[in-house]
Amino acid sequence: MPDLLFEIGIEDMPALEAPCLAAQLSKGANQAFAQQNLNYARIEVFYTPRRLALLVHDLDKGPGTTTIALLAEILPGLLTGLRPIRSMRWDSSGLTFVRPIRWLVCLYGDEVVPLTMGELRADRVTCGSRLSGSKEWVVLRDASDYKATLEEVSIIVDANERRKRVDLALTTATTGSATDGMSTDPGGECWVSEEMLVRVVNSVEYPTPIVVRIPPLVNGAPACLDLPVEVVQAALSTGRIFIPIVLPDRTIPAFIGFCDRPSGEDSSGECLSGECPSGDTGFIHAGFERAILARLRDARFFFDRDRQRPFAEYVRKLRNIDDAIHPGGCRFGSLWEKTERIRALAAEIATAVGETPRELVDRAAFLCKADLATELVRAFPELRGVAGGIYAELDKEPIEVALAIRRHYFADTAFADTAFADKAVVKDRLPSSNIAVVIGLADMLDTIVCAVLAGLHPNGLQSDDLQPNGLQSNDLQPNDLQPNGLPDLIDLAVQQEIDLDFIALAEQSIDIYAPLKKKTGPEGVGRFLTEYVRRALKERYQIPAAVIAALSATKMGNFYRVLKRAHALVEWQNQPKFQALATSFAKVRKIIAGAVDTAQYEPGRFVEEAEQGLWREYLKADGRLRRPLEEGDYKGAIEHLIPLQGALDRYLGEVVVTAAAADLKRNRLGFLRALADLFLTVGDLGAIVEISSSRPPAHDNLQGAE
Repeated sequence: MPDLLFEIGIEDMPALEAPCLAAQLSKGANQAFAQQNLNYARIEVFYTPRRLALLVHDLDKGPGTTTIALLAEILPGLLTGLRPIRSMRWDSSGLTFVRPIRWLVCLYGDEVVPLTMGELRADRVTCGSRLSGSKEWVVLRDASDYKATLEEVSIIVDANERRKRVDLALTTATTGSATDGMSTDPGGECWVSEEMLVRVVNSVEYPTPIVVRIPPLVNGAPACLDLPVEVVQAALSTGRIFIPIVLPDRTIPAFIGFCDRPSGEDSSGECLSGECPSGDTGFIHAGFERAILARLRDARFFFDRDRQRPFAEYVRKLRNIDDAIHPGGCRFGSLWEKTERIRALAAEIATAVGETPRELVDRAAFLCKADLATELVRAFPELRGVAGGIYAELDKEPIEVALAIRRHYFADTAFADTAFADKAVVKDRLPSSNIAVVIGLADMLDTIVCAVLAGLHPNGLQSDDLQPNGLQSNDLQPNDLQPNGLPDLIDLAVQQEIDLDFIALAEQSIDIYAPLKKKTGPEGVGRFLTEYVRRALKERYQIPAAVIAALSATKMGNFYRVLKRAHALVEWQNQPKFQALATSFAKVRKIIAGAVDTAQYEPGRFVEEAEQGLWREYLKADGRLRRPLEEGDYKGAIEHLIPLQGALDRYLGEVVVTAAAADLKRNRLGFLRALADLFLTVGDLGAIVEISSSRPPAHDNLQGAE
């Protein structure tokens, strides 16, 4: 059976967005073909900076030529269904995409599928490599020849194959095993984050490594390689990425860059010898060397200017620097004000974290944003925190303070891979400290509270409004809070087991936000955080909707304990004895709904044996629950609630609460309120059985969570 090829020719697709669009295309194709009952062997999606391609193997043609017509209808929808972070228009057709689309290829076997999108009509001609000296346009005879044909003209469409070439080049350069000029001093290591690798792989169509060795002196002046490694790497990762090779003594003898052409060619077709030694006069190698030296000189200039004054003096400069201007034009005060808020919040959080010397916490909080006033960070924003840690250490600040400044933007190792700077922390074996966690949590919480108070939140705080397409331009989106965003706050609190109610902390600390212009009160912060916790439970922790509804009846500000309760309920929810207890509790909840808001009662007024028996079981459970609740053992807590089942069923069968005299009725309702409060230390068990047996009730906002 024939293969299907659908290629979209693009102008320089963003490197980090390409894998996301490829995943969307694969998912959309699977769904579309399933809906049309089209059978196929497998789907592959390829991408480079200039193309996004779908290759469907052995697509069943079906009777006649109907498949060709069907594909012409299906495929345009796959493209328009892609959701880039940002889209643009480039002509009057109305077609939008992440970058202008310049050509379309659509082949079913060796036949062209006649589809049109905007001003483009599909053909069998694709664009070759613009830098390799190869023929500009390439004719594809058959869909199955796609990969091989393009590789002949120096285009590797498979990102995994490009990644293997890059990994091999980095390994070869650091092992001393190559004989072609690629090797550097053995024992070195390429300092590169996963994000940087993705950028390299997705920025070229045929990655070819070039090693640039930097001599100790350039024109009689130092080559700036005595700068901190993190500073050097930041300078070289701007624009085209150069990957430094770092030796055990933290010196950097060379860098690796990747050009987009096959080995042995330059722009004039002359021999470049691919992996050029430093003495080669090849055009690309010389350009790489000039770029590297220029960036190093810039980094040296900014670093030396910053070191002319003590690091602590930069804190005063924060008074004249506004916190970032966020969507809607809202300002959160100066960075000095933010620093003072972080100090106040950190003092409270430190109590929950424990083993954190207060004077070191306050010093780290005082200095944590100071590097935002330095010239180095203004030139290389990715060094925020890192530069501060370096400067603090050079100024002989306590090592715990320097580490906290360095890491508070990514205060847990779970986030370390996104920042190359954390590698320096590991390699230096700096002492671990809870101070970084405290400062990081305070920073994240402050950003969120400021945003909500400024009115940057989804309309009505409903989960439907939290969907990307449901947000208005002045609404707060999850990415607006990165890297110090709410998802990090929840994950970090859970992973570090922070036993603290962040909603209560935010509401209690509302006075420190008095200088800000507020559009909502502290209650808005609580609603916003609660809704985001519910969304996190659904999307990141895959908690069922019924369990989320049960948790929503309780306080949700202690993210660590909320997730522990969620896991306990998930483990119990399908057990028959739990379901029976939850069914009985649902009846109790209906009896007291809107009838009583206090848990006041007098045991001496219980006149029936059934209510006296339930009261005795209640006292036993109340006593047994205290320890597991304190320890966060919610599975054990539920186990102590199970014995209430028999006495509760008897009570519900024999005691008619609403038919009693007014004072007796109030007493019974008060007792049932106290009983319900005992259950609610774990969650609204009744919601689990109700939602599990029917559609989510109106009060549950998690549409589609089941």
